[in-house]
Amino acid sequence: MRLTPDGVSDYSGLAGIYLSLLLKHLLAFGQFDSADRRVLDFGCGTGKLAKTCKSACVIGFDIIPELTQVEKWQNQDFDTVVCHHVLYALTPNEILNFCDELQEYTNQRESSILLVTAHSRQSWLNKFGMALLQRPDAHKKTKVQWEQIDDIVSKQFSKVSSKNFFGLSQSISYEVRPN
Repeated sequence: MRLTPDGVSDYSGLAGIYLSLLLKHLLAFGQFDSADRRVLDFGCGTGKLAKTCKSACVIGFDIIPELTQVEKWQNQDFDTVVCHHVLYALTPNEILNFCDELQEYTNQRESSILLVTAHSRQSWLNKFGMALLQRPDAHKKTKVQWEQIDDIVSKQFSKVSSKNFFGLSQSISYEVRPN
């Protein structure tokens, strides 16, 4: 897999076209690209979501210091969180901790937020794409499959909707309500 100097997947050529299509699907699915939305891109990488959004204010957070716009996501003002092909790299406990932190943030904010996630389905079609794009290590960092992520998050928050993108990616949105 080709990586940027920061260790993030480099999406160029056909892989770049694929990522662009995924992001457009995510924007249409989540319906969060409007001027009144403040979006936290959790695991922003090189900032492709911010570049794809036309109207929403996107705040990029990443664990790689060179890529993040903010040191602590919890100190930001947002009404939507997007986790685009990120949660699979966390352990189940890390996902649960993230959900707990998001719930605490929502409680302090005293209003609901939208959590929009997207995950590789890691199906035979994904494996074919990995071979076609010569990216045999594309899913190397996977610690949790998308169904397990959904199971963990669904126990914490209310699922709003779910949509399959051509058998390649699963987008799921949840409402995070204050307790």
